[in-house]
Formats: sequence, C-alpha cells, structure tokens
Amino acid sequence: MGNSLQDQLLKAGLVKEGDARKARAGKRRQRKRAGNKRTEPNPEISLAAAEMARKREADRERNQKIEEKRQRKALYQRFSKQVEEAKLNVDDAENAYYFERRKRVKSIYVTTEQQGALNEGKLAVVGVGPRHYLVPVELASEIRSQTDNIFVHIEDGTATAVPAEDDPYAAYAVPDDLRW
Repeated sequence: MGNSLQDQLLKAGLVKEGDARKARAGKRRQRKRAGNKRTEPNPEISLAAAEMARKREADRERNQKIEEKRQRKALYQRFSKQVEEAKLNVDDAENAYYFERRKRVKSIYVTTEQQGALNEGKLAVVGVGPRHYLVPVELASEIRSQTDNIFVHIEDGTATAVPAEDDPYAAYAVPDDLRW
C-alpha cells in the first residue's frame, strides 16, 4: 500500500529514475508556488483589523481629550491661585461697579479710586467660580490670552456713547453723578 504510482511505474520499468526525480521536483515547485500565491483576504480578518484600528483611534482621541481636560484644569488652578494672591478687593468698598457676564448684569463693590482705574482700563474684573476679583490688567490680559475657562472683564475705554442724529434727548446731558 505504501507504494505510490510513481514507485510502481519505476519497478515496472516504464519510467526512468531521472524522469521520476524531475516529476517530484516539479510537484514540489508547484506546491511552493501555490503556498506563495496571495489568496483572497479573509473578510473576518479584515473586519477584525478594521475594528482594532477603530478602537485604537477612539482610545487615542479619548486620551487626547483627557489630557486636554487635565491641562485646562491645571491652568485654571494656576490662574486661580495667582488671582487670589493679586486680588485688590476692599471689604468696606461702597461703590458698585456693574459689568456683564453671560448676558447678565453683575456687580462688584469698589472704592472710588478703583472705579476710576477700572474705567481707565488699569484694573480688570476676573471671575473665578462664582466670585469676582479686582486684579491688575496685566494679569487679566495673560489669563484672557491663555484660557477661556476664567471670566475676564477689561474696560477698553471705547464705550463713549455717540448720540444718534435723530435722538430726541441728544440736547440733554446726562449728569456725571447719576447712578443706575
């Protein structure tokens, strides 16, 4: 049973030894070529690879968002500490200074000198959490340039109202000491 057709033909003398060797070598080459041929990709493998790539991309995006959030939090903490150290709030101030935050009018109590400095743009109002602080305009400008998480109000001095041509009250001056 162990005799192949090739062995039987050799014993019978119908085939020469050299021809049998050539046939074996040809079969071997043919098997090698068949093994090297690129077959159709397995759809399950390509789907799994695509899924792995999608997961890696999602993980990378999630990690990037986490890192950005961590950096924003560190920046917020750093600026909160700087604002606490540089605040110029006076506890017994009597003048209310009004500004807009998130489309609402807010106020902070300041001294007369601080109100003048705020109007000139030398001081700024910075909101850290629910509290508002007076700080030098240099610190407020730095905060504004580096983060959006902290509220900064700097008076730019261009708020001088120009009366409209058809304003019926243009002839009447508003008193300087008028408080709203």
